[in-house]
Amino acid sequence: MFASEMNALFRLLAAVALVCTVVVATAQTQQTKKPLHIVGKTGFDSGRVFLLPFAGSTYYAGSVAKEYKLKRGGAFEFNDSIAYPTAFLIGVRVGTDWKYMSNVFFTESGEQYISCKDNRVTPSIENETMREYIDEYLPRFDRVNKDLDNLYDLKDSMVKRFHQKIPPSVQADWDDKMSDIARKEDLILLKFTQKHPKSFIPLWKMAEMLPGGYKSIFDSVYSTLDNSVKYTFTGQRFKTNLENVRRLDIGKKFPQLQAYNAKQQKAYTPDFAHLGKYTLVHFWLSSSYPSIRQFPAWIDLYKHYHDSCSFDILSISVDDKSFSETWTKTIAEYHPQWQQFIDWDKKIAETYCIDFCPVNFLLDEKGFILKRNITPQEMEQILKNR
Repeated sequence: MFASEMNALFRLLAAVALVCTVVVATAQTQQTKKPLHIVGKTGFDSGRVFLLPFAGSTYYAGSVAKEYKLKRGGAFEFNDSIAYPTAFLIGVRVGTDWKYMSNVFFTESGEQYISCKDNRVTPSIENETMREYIDEYLPRFDRVNKDLDNLYDLKDSMVKRFHQKIPPSVQADWDDKMSDIARKEDLILLKFTQKHPKSFIPLWKMAEMLPGGYKSIFDSVYSTLDNSVKYTFTGQRFKTNLENVRRLDIGKKFPQLQAYNAKQQKAYTPDFAHLGKYTLVHFWLSSSYPSIRQFPAWIDLYKHYHDSCSFDILSISVDDKSFSETWTKTIAEYHPQWQQFIDWDKKIAETYCIDFCPVNFLLDEKGFILKRNITPQEMEQILKNR
């Protein structure tokens, strides 16, 4: 009896080992890079053309950004190597000005010809993934894109009607409509993935969406993807990023972070459970106009409600060291009275996919996340009504 049980156990272990070998072999096959030669043309006779990452450089194995001096007639070419369909952007810079930036496009190995004409438009390039993207993926969003355009037109009319001071109830109704459109977009993405589990389009699209915050649809879409997609470098990187971003979801306790303090010393942020009844963790960038535009409003709220309502703010700049002088000048100009930290080495930004600014998280008195990306106006309403 014992011998037969041992034999059964060995057979089971052998089967598991075989499955693992197949999975690893599949992943390794997908990781084998093949040459990529991009030949293209722009509408510019001078300047430099750049092959740029679509959803952040962490999703690419090796260096991404490539630069090429435009030839006469606007011709250019790039040589690279890729292991699977890969998303890129193309930009043209003349002097210090960006004159052209494409929408996302997908490349496959081999020689690819690309035509870059209209700004912010998907360039023309022929391969199987692009045919799938143009013919099957994008048309699914035609109706919802029309709804989105109408909603933005409504917002413009609201701004004019209320002289940029939209009543909270009207804004809340608009936000609900926007959330409904987002849910429709998520469902379209899931249904596309269910029909095309081996497509790389959903993976790259989720990588683009992830900096906007965690959504449960990401788990559903990722689990639907075929292993040939999930076990690539990009697929595994997305899985890691998704796990990290999930930690900053509503209802989760905000983690203690390590950054540089205002004295340029490495330090941990304080325990958020011991700050205030409400704490705003505020990620900003000294070169970001939207970030700077909000500073006076946050300063005013802090001045009025820090003592009376136990409202606190903790700012984390995601500037790199080349902008240290700009950061110093901004702090000197506005004199924010709350704690300042700087993510010089980008570890926080990369870990939690902070790809744009401003981004903020409102915490309760125990350090749990109540809301993401609250506006100063919304914050004031909460503090007034407490």
